[in-house]
Amino acid sequence: MSTDPITDGDEASTEGYRHSPRPRWLLAVRAVVIVVAALTAVVGCEHGPAPESGVRTATTSPNTPATPSSLPGASATTPPASSSPAMPSASSSPASSSAVPAAGKGAAAAVPVTREAPRAEIPWAQVGGGWTAAVWAATVSPGPGTLYLLSPAGTRYAVGAVPANTYVADVSPDGRRVLTVQGNPAGLVEWDVAAGAPRTINVPPPIGGSREVRYSKPSARAVLVLNVTRQPAVLERRGLDGSLESSYPDTSSYLAAPDGKDLVAARQDGLAVVSNPGSVIRSLPAPGGYESCTPLSWWSAGAVLVQCSAKSSQATPNLWVYPVSGAPATQLTKATATSGAEQFGYLMAWRYSGGTLIEAGAGCGHGGLGILNASGKGDSRRLNIPAEPGSDTAPDVQAVVGDNAYLTVEESCGAVGARSLVRYDLGKDAPTYFLGPKANGGTVVSSVVIDPSR
Repeated sequence: MSTDPITDGDEASTEGYRHSPRPRWLLAVRAVVIVVAALTAVVGCEHGPAPESGVRTATTSPNTPATPSSLPGASATTPPASSSPAMPSASSSPASSSAVPAAGKGAAAAVPVTREAPRAEIPWAQVGGGWTAAVWAATVSPGPGTLYLLSPAGTRYAVGAVPANTYVADVSPDGRRVLTVQGNPAGLVEWDVAAGAPRTINVPPPIGGSREVRYSKPSARAVLVLNVTRQPAVLERRGLDGSLESSYPDTSSYLAAPDGKDLVAARQDGLAVVSNPGSVIRSLPAPGGYESCTPLSWWSAGAVLVQCSAKSSQATPNLWVYPVSGAPATQLTKATATSGAEQFGYLMAWRYSGGTLIEAGAGCGHGGLGILNASGKGDSRRLNIPAEPGSDTAPDVQAVVGDNAYLTVEESCGAVGARSLVRYDLGKDAPTYFLGPKANGGTVVSSVVIDPSR
């Protein structure tokens, strides 16, 4: 059994136009100088990775991934070159009638340009929070795609070609390995990012949908498979060879501790702190009037953000902060209405330097976003992101790391349409498009962000 614990380029001149003719020899010399300078710049781009300190504005030749012979149906999909289109005016379309109302600032002037680079240039010492593994496809119709690792600056490193029906399940904290669920019937495949090589982990079906898969913490030495096809649901820990190492019954959802020593598991009457071997350390009862609590993220070193559903249909879901020590929980949001903007309660919260961003529930898709106020509700916050054509849904927040929110933006709730992957600077109200229509075309199939809080 493995020892990892359970949670394991040239500016235009501003000078006026000159009408006096130049000697031809001078024009020829100038042309030679320009060519030499251009060649020097190209050579410079091909030697070693540039620091990942900001948004890239250069465009390089993409790294074309080889098609792994072990993945039937997979083929290399080369995305179109990046471009820098002007950002259209921000749409005022609300997410849905139940979302937090939209109100905000003006649209940004232009979309920053990101680039694609060979995976040999990945600056491994910099990989960590905010790096993202994503599957991109050329069309919204099911078909082969490309697995990418993306830096917080937006540089795309192609890992390999994947077949249709592939999504990212998890990515290791160091970004060197990515778990994907792919194929039909679905199988679990682990990718060595540096090598661009996949291998199958033999986990019994079904995988995907009814079975959620994640790496163990802190160093991804095993996989955790949550099987909700069984009642009550069971969490299984399996080695990277697929062998069963242990199981944790009556666990419908969970949140692993960063050090891997224990986890917080959802139980019918609230929560439980469970040790690595599977014994209950302590029970954390649901707040009065609530039940079916779900652990969402680590709010601090010793406290978990939790969503609890109300027992009565006349009350709405809210967010709580639970100390794992057993100390009393603190209510974070206080949705009370059973109609209007609050009727679906609050689903998630993230802290950043400007306050606490909260997501409201919605009847379809993702609810609107707000800034938590003193009354425990959300002041409307409109992200400065142009909607896709015909969009009627709010951005889906994948993670917030520092002051950057990582979002997917899609065309329509409940319909097949193109999706974009966006990093949004909450402090500057500035989006950077990583993948999808405004970056490299096509669509984002799925993505997972390295998020230390989850």
